Amino acid sequence: MNDLHAHDPGSWIECIWDALSGYREDCIPESDSTYDEEWDDICTAMAWITEEFDLDYNSNGDLVLQKGDT
Repeated sequence: MNDLHAHDPGSWIECIWDALSGYREDCIPESDSTYDEEWDDICTAMAWITEEFDLDYNSNGDLVLQKGDT
């Protein structure tokens, strides 16, 4: 898990992804296709949130502000 920082929106998203990964493993059976739509919706919502914060993954896989943002 990454360190959570108040002024680092990327760390917020990473924290939520860590929690969602645990949720996926424990609460959404991969063998049951009825849960695939739920997981797809979760991933889509996270992508929209990431875009709204103008974040993108850098070459190291870290979420950072997109180029040109301050």
